[in-house]
Amino acid sequence: MANGIERINVKSIGVNGSPLPFGYVQGSLSYKLGLGDIKIRTAVNGNTTTRVISEDRETLRSMLKFDIFPIDTKNNTDARVYVTNLRASLYGNTLTIISENGKTLRFTGMCMLNDPDINDSPDGVISLEFEGNPVQIS
Repeated sequence: MANGIERINVKSIGVNGSPLPFGYVQGSLSYKLGLGDIKIRTAVNGNTTTRVISEDRETLRSMLKFDIFPIDTKNNTDARVYVTNLRASLYGNTLTIISENGKTLRFTGMCMLNDPDINDSPDGVISLEFEGNPVQIS
């Protein structure tokens, strides 16, 4: 495991201190730790070439994506309200991923980026995307 990067078998997802109230689509989780990007430039001074390496601090943010699906058409209405509330909480969402081996990924200050498509079928999938503070791993 390098920098906390490993395969996560999701046991549970928590949102703002409560369990995710809708089914999580197994295998749909994708995330970035928030380590930021590295920029490399070349500086030339006469015949001397030097690499200039810097950290792009604007990219120090984590990203989390996953899909949920409502159990039935009645729950899909609830899913719309739930997603609307997540989106309204611009910087206050905390998402917690607990893996089967007990590792916890805690994403704080998460803002919902997308305006998800909501399918009215009972097996419709809703894709959620968030960005926020760098992830905390324990």
